[in-house]
Amino acid sequence: MTKYSIEITKSVEKDLDSLKHLRDKAVEKILSLENAPRKKSSALKGLCSYKFNLSGAGSFRTIYFIKEEDKVY
Repeated sequence: MTKYSIEITKSVEKDLDSLKHLRDKAVEKILSLENAPRKKSSALKGLCSYKFNLSGAGSFRTIYFIKEEDKVY
């Protein structure tokens, strides 16, 4: 099975930090994309979108793109 690596940018780190006690749960959801980035995605023009819920905090969406050349084998 091909696995992808996740790169979290500084602007995303800042957004995650604002989640305070829910930060770790949000990171866990985002990192789950490493195994199947397309399976969880809805289409955007040139990008992928993944919506998830965090208990007690509502719905969130991460927008990302897949770089095929960065696959981890």
